[in-house]
Amino acid sequence: MARFFWPGLLSIIGTAAPFGLAWVFLTTPETSQEESVGPPIVGIIIGLGAGLAGMILLAFSIILVVDQAHHRLWGAIVAFLYGPASYIIILILLGTTSSSNLLVFSFGLAGLTAQTLGAVGGIWGFFAGTSWTPLGVGKGLVGPTGRVFFGGLVSSFSMFLFGASIFLIGPFLLVLGPLLLRVASRRRRIVGAVLIAASVATALPFVIFLPYLYLTFGGLAGYDTDVPSFVAIILGGVLAGSGAVQLIRRRGNEEQIISFRPI
Repeated sequence: MARFFWPGLLSIIGTAAPFGLAWVFLTTPETSQEESVGPPIVGIIIGLGAGLAGMILLAFSIILVVDQAHHRLWGAIVAFLYGPASYIIILILLGTTSSSNLLVFSFGLAGLTAQTLGAVGGIWGFFAGTSWTPLGVGKGLVGPTGRVFFGGLVSSFSMFLFGASIFLIGPFLLVLGPLLLRVASRRRRIVGAVLIAASVATALPFVIFLPYLYLTFGGLAGYDTDVPSFVAIILGGVLAGSGAVQLIRRRGNEEQIISFRPI
């Protein structure tokens, strides 16, 4: 067991959520009516979609286990699939936790727990092997890539809570930032500029929205309970933006050093 890559195992455990959801909706189509999802055909579609999502998650989770040499790349993909890309699954599981049926409630709670473990496995896989000493902080959370990734996760999760799905493309790009940087390492400055734009697109609408509420309605106009989500979205965008700026500046410094190296 000591040789197992635990982040990958956690992400495999997380596949129990979509597979369990697929089993429930495909074996008991009437569940879709009981949970107000829609007619039976909707339950079948959800079941097939959840099953497909589970297969994709399982495939990348297995890769995360066997290909430890590139755990950062696979960890970023797995974390993204368990978070933003599993939005519908998370909403359905959240709905089941409000059911008065003990069995349905237990299923929803277990599914959310598994989904959370899968996301933790992806995040852990991305940061696995990172040195948190002063000499290794550039590879950790306080490093530019880590800030972009973590800022995107914070913003995405906060937008899920707020329900602002239309604004999710910005944090999606931030969560995928490590993957984009990995694929296009020679174009780091271009990717950094894209991530800066995504950071602005993430935070700016809410920076404008809050003053608009005060100026127009003289208060928060019923959005009082969403203030923590607003603040987290803004902070996530700023955190990711600072990491993207440092990525561009660091690349510029590297190019400058190379250009003055004697031939």
